[in-house]
Amino acid sequence: MERLNVFLGGPIAAPASLTEGISFPFVAQQPLPRISVPAALGLCLLNWLIPGLGFALCKDWRRACVLFVLINICFAIGVLLGGTILPPLSWKPFTPDFNVVAVLTYLSQSFHGAGWLALQALHGAAAEAPDAYFNLRRMAASTYGDLGSFHLVVAGGLNYFATVRLYDLLAGSPELTQEHTPPTSEKAAA
Repeated sequence: MERLNVFLGGPIAAPASLTEGISFPFVAQQPLPRISVPAALGLCLLNWLIPGLGFALCKDWRRACVLFVLINICFAIGVLLGGTILPPLSWKPFTPDFNVVAVLTYLSQSFHGAGWLALQALHGAAAEAPDAYFNLRRMAASTYGDLGSFHLVVAGGLNYFATVRLYDLLAGSPELTQEHTPPTSEKAAA
């Protein structure tokens, strides 16, 4: 690390005047209220079901809108590209059909909530009719199916991290919940 600092001409620090007067629109200006663990888990469940809903109920409108739009756009792209959610062949380790990547992919995709439930219902309906189930399997192997499934994994992962962050802000350890707030001009002058 020292060689890198020498190469760059020493440690680089931005002067305070660069950040003065700049607002950071996606940083909550007021901390979210501390609530009980059951209430926080209830909000996390709602945030799992509809991305951003937990933040909206806490009146963190900016974060709620950004999460709702970005996660659902990513999920919609995955569906439009033909991505599917297929459960793993086996959940039992040490069996020939067990695949840890398939299990982790399925679990990550499940964190989208309502979209995952809708695709599971579609998968269940397709399993009722053998021809439709065969077409669903064939669609999963299509050219864009893997890319679509990856988008579904990313949407689920983003919602997972947003839900865990919501819990940390509402009921987690107080040291972990401190948001970075930009210095105001009064603080910078002092």
